[in-house]
Parts: sequence; C-alpha cells; structure tokens
Amino acid sequence: MKIRLPELEDYKWFPAFLRKMQLDYIGWLVDFFGIYKSIFPLIDRLSESVQQKNWVDLCAGSGNPTIGISSALSYDYKIMLTDLYPTNIPLKTSNINWYPNAVDATKAISLNGFRTMFNAFHHFDDHQKTMILKNHAQHGLFIAEILQPSLFELIKIGITTTIGQIIFRPFVRPFSWMGIIFTYLIPINLFTVTWDGMASVLKSSSASELKTLAEQALPDGFQIEIGRSGKFGMKVNYLLIIPIK
Repeated sequence: MKIRLPELEDYKWFPAFLRKMQLDYIGWLVDFFGIYKSIFPLIDRLSESVQQKNWVDLCAGSGNPTIGISSALSYDYKIMLTDLYPTNIPLKTSNINWYPNAVDATKAISLNGFRTMFNAFHHFDDHQKTMILKNHAQHGLFIAEILQPSLFELIKIGITTTIGQIIFRPFVRPFSWMGIIFTYLIPINLFTVTWDGMASVLKSSSASELKTLAEQALPDGFQIEIGRSGKFGMKVNYLLIIPIK
C-alpha cells in the first residue's frame, strides 16, 4: 500500500510563487542533467505510430521538460501545454503554446494530438490514474516518471532538494531573486521542495506496477510497453501506449 502524503503544489491555496520556484528548479535540474535524453526516440515513435504531429502535454507544470525535449526531436511538433494551474508564461517559440484554461488530466479534453505526461503520474491515486489512461490512451499516450519507490530514491531526492538546491539555485533559469531569497534568507523553498520530493517518492510506482495498472484499465486494442531507461542514478520509468488500428 502506498503512503500518500499530500504534495503542497497540488493545492489551490499553495502560493503560486512557491509553486513556480519549485517547478522551475525541478524542470531546470532535469534538463541540466539530461535525465530524459534516453527516452527521446520514444516520443518520435509514438508520433509515427499514431501519424500525428500535434502534441498535448498534460500536467505541464513550468513547461519543462517538454520544451527542452521537443527541441531535440526529429519533427517540428505543434505543442499545447496544459495544466490544472497553467502559468501562461509567454514562450519564445511559435510552435509551443499554453492552453489558457485549467485542464484536469483525469478528464477527456477536446484537443487534437498524442498525449504526454512527465513526472506527474504519481500525483494521482489509482482511480485517477485509471481515468487518465481511459481518457487519453486512444490518442497515443506516453508517461515518464523519474522516481520509483526505493530507499535509494529517498536518499537521492533528499540530497537533491536540500544540498542540491543550495548549490544550484543561483544557476536555475529563468533566474529569480525570489528563488534566492526563499532558498537562502527565508528557506521556505527548501522545506516545500523537499517535502514534495519525499512525498513523490513514496507515491511513485515501479515499471511493473505501471504495466499492471495499464493492463487493468485498458481493453484489448492497445500496445502497452513499459521500460526503465537511462544511466545509473538517473533512470526513467516509462509507459508507452499505442492504439492498435
């Protein structure tokens, strides 16, 4: 049974500036270390399989890593970023846009394109995960999780969210004086990011758990592929779902 501690960033009352600092730090860290690099080809394969160049990112957070990933792929995708708390930050590229309204990923949405979800699936309980799979698998769905339930992950995230923030915060882009203040002078950010990081590990799923959930949620007619990819210490669990025509 999973230990489901609440993640602060999931709540509407959580201050938007703290949520943004948290998302910016995690997004920058993932890009800096190239954690998703090993799964880049899977996005192109999903696109080719469903014959679709429109891409809908669910639970996009700050927009990373989708923005960084898309620049390294084979095709020029038209990407729509969606989130329950959309930031609507102006983007420098014309092929990526924010959907302006709040989007609940557990519900069907009338947007054209295959779906992705990066490091957000663990935020949902099993019923909500089932609804995500049922409502989005028919478009083609790729889910990646950088965490899995283990003592090693708890230690890694504990270091990354405390010592890591102290070391890396000045280098995080976009640069934020608020990030400096609330990391070093009033270290609220150290607590909130660490809490959410630990809660994420405790709620995360192994690759085999992801496969079992998908097989139980979806009827015949889908190709379900699971895997664990990447270098030691930076491996990514992924779930790739392709509708069979």
